[in-house]
Amino acid sequence: MQYCMAITHSVDFENKLIDTEVFRVVEQAGPDIGGLRFSKMPETEAAVVAFQGKYSRLGDINRYIYHWIVENGYRISRKAFNVYYISPENEPNPENFVTEICYPIKK
Repeated sequence: MQYCMAITHSVDFENKLIDTEVFRVVEQAGPDIGGLRFSKMPETEAAVVAFQGKYSRLGDINRYIYHWIVENGYRISRKAFNVYYISPENEPNPENFVTEICYPIKK
């Protein structure tokens, strides 16, 4: 299965800059070459919401996850990341996008 993941490191609305790291899941790591780097994502416990639909829903879903984390006595342990199973890369209709929003957590 091919799908993408992304971590947003910073957002600067004033200068219209977004620093985002994009991942592609591969069967086997290779040597780092040029701008391509292979790494293994560490295993982690996470609060996850999967949803189908437009990306305009991301803000509401992120707020929901954040409140769940706080209300259940957890804290965010690393940067959140998204997993894109069905995205503009392979589906033209935004109503069919399938995305997971993942927040690594600790008690």
